[in-house]
Amino acid sequence: MSKDLLFELGTEEIPPAYLPRVGQNFLDDLEGGLDKRRLDHSDMELFYTPRRIAVRVNDLVESQPDVVEKHRGPSQEIGTDDDGEFAIPAQKFAEGHGASVEDLVIEDTEEGSYFFVEEQKEGRGATEVVPELINDIIHNLAQPETMRWDDSDLEFIRPIRWALCIYGNEPLRFTIGNIEASGVTRGHRFHGNESIEIVSPDSYEDELKKNFVIPDPEERFGYMKERVDERMSELSAEMAVDEGFLRSLSNSLEYPSILDGSFPEGYLNLPAELLFKTLTGEARLIPLVDPETGTALSLFIGFRDGVEDDMEDIKRGYESVINARLRDSKFFFEHDREKSLESFLPELRKVTFQENLGSIWDKVERVRALAEEIGSSLSLDDLEMINRTVTLCKGDLVTEVVDEFPSLEGVIGSYYAKLDGERELVVQGIREHYRPRSTGDDTPDTVSGAVASIADKLDTLTGSFLIGEEPTGTRDPYGLRRKADGVLRTIIDNRLVLDLPGLVEFSGDQFSLETDVPFGERLRGYLEERTSSVLERVYGFDYDVVDAVMANYEGDAYESYRRAGSLQGFKDKPELKRLVDSFTRVMNILDEERSEDEVNSELMELEEELTLWKEASKKADKLEDLAKEHRYEEVIEHLLELKGPIDDYFDNVMVMADDAKKRNNRLNLLANLRNLFMNVGDLSRIITD
Repeated sequence: MSKDLLFELGTEEIPPAYLPRVGQNFLDDLEGGLDKRRLDHSDMELFYTPRRIAVRVNDLVESQPDVVEKHRGPSQEIGTDDDGEFAIPAQKFAEGHGASVEDLVIEDTEEGSYFFVEEQKEGRGATEVVPELINDIIHNLAQPETMRWDDSDLEFIRPIRWALCIYGNEPLRFTIGNIEASGVTRGHRFHGNESIEIVSPDSYEDELKKNFVIPDPEERFGYMKERVDERMSELSAEMAVDEGFLRSLSNSLEYPSILDGSFPEGYLNLPAELLFKTLTGEARLIPLVDPETGTALSLFIGFRDGVEDDMEDIKRGYESVINARLRDSKFFFEHDREKSLESFLPELRKVTFQENLGSIWDKVERVRALAEEIGSSLSLDDLEMINRTVTLCKGDLVTEVVDEFPSLEGVIGSYYAKLDGERELVVQGIREHYRPRSTGDDTPDTVSGAVASIADKLDTLTGSFLIGEEPTGTRDPYGLRRKADGVLRTIIDNRLVLDLPGLVEFSGDQFSLETDVPFGERLRGYLEERTSSVLERVYGFDYDVVDAVMANYEGDAYESYRRAGSLQGFKDKPELKRLVDSFTRVMNILDEERSEDEVNSELMELEEELTLWKEASKKADKLEDLAKEHRYEEVIEHLLELKGPIDDYFDNVMVMADDAKKRNNRLNLLANLRNLFMNVGDLSRIITD
């Protein structure tokens, strides 16, 4: 027999940014816990609102099945005495499992002969197991933060106010901290009943909806989006935010009601990003734009959590608040504009970048030198504008707008630079130099933005490794993984050929910090590791293709990308699979340490080894030239022509000959052959099955 289980944890408001993750963690832990405790069930459903997290488990069995567990005890030697009778260790072992010594059996194992006993374990009921499991989950749930609110030992992301647990039609009563679970939940804080009895798990959603709570997050989001779309159609407008912001809003409400409002058109003269940030900040409003031109409108959409009563009063309240905040934003912007962006730069000396790494001004000076080095290595013609970009790019950090809205760093600086008459490449470079800020963000489009972005992020990486603040496991206090990935993505997307190990060394020379930490070696290794990750995770190359090309990594991320792209294109072709098999025979017989050495053709007695040597020698210069021109598809085509001679060689030549000179000469031939293949990568790492 089986019944449905419903558990709900009622809390104070959980931040919308955390709510989905905490809810999913609870669902995963409950599912894993039930499986581990042998309580079968069908599907599970997750519900959450700011004030509750709930899970419905459908068709949960009433009890665990009975099982027979086999236990190993002492060895035969320890468990028997000199007369062959059961010794005390064997007797205690049997008693500990509710058996007698007559129930013990001796079995041979790889470690010797041991006593074993089978223990019959009767399955426990779900009503006994579930409360223990739920308490265990709540006490150990992974959460971004926790707090305490009473004298129990319980910690949770927000204070727990009630708990509901129903199995079938009966409530399960047990305590969680100082809270006793029951069959009662609560409706909306202001519009619903304080006490709602849930008679069965399948009535949960309907009862809450009657009390102005939509517990299903997807249904609530869909309900909200449908009304937003209707209102935008009425207003002939579009959202200036993505659906992620709308989803976050839906996770901050239990029963969303919609309204629209307006603000004075004079505020449309503000930079669009500043206008939108003011609206989407604490007020959590949706700014609107003209669908044809994309220009901002003096309209917004807002929400109320609850019924659509007194919406005009709420609208006026929103308009009053947002008008005041826009007035503040306008003041910050106009006050900043009383002087040029460049005039803010001296204040950067007073802003600490990192305690051991100096001020933001110091960082800018290092980044300028590094950017110049990058620009020179790329033979760029825009060094002057790159230098100007880096000089100004951090100036807005000490402006009033960025002090109020830190996420607008770079964006506001680009507006100020444009108003100051700076050239467009500088303006765009300032805006782009923080990009990519996240995995989904675009990399810079302009050369000034790309070089400034690489130099800025590489300086942060170098400084962090210098002071020993490297990412370890889940610890990454300065977001270095994101910055390293940003450097690599910017290099690849902009097709930049850069010597990263050399740039790491140059960057380290810009710091005056004395340290014994081998930061350069560690950072180079870290960037190599991140290159593998980026090629696979961001650009979608198969892991074995990445493994193959990274075997010959020399610090050029774009070069690795190009080789991976060429190899990926050939991977599924039968001829490449056969070549991989042939090259694998080469790699299997060579030591990793064996270096390329001169081959003596006079020591070659067999036609097959002479043929292979001649064919490989003819291709050596051609393959090197093709690799220098990055024509890796053609490199692979030429390597395919060596498959026949390689196979003939292994079929007819004893590489490990008794004669040391012949053996060494044959190994040298294979080492030279291996180096030809390394123009693309270690093909033996390609999985062909």
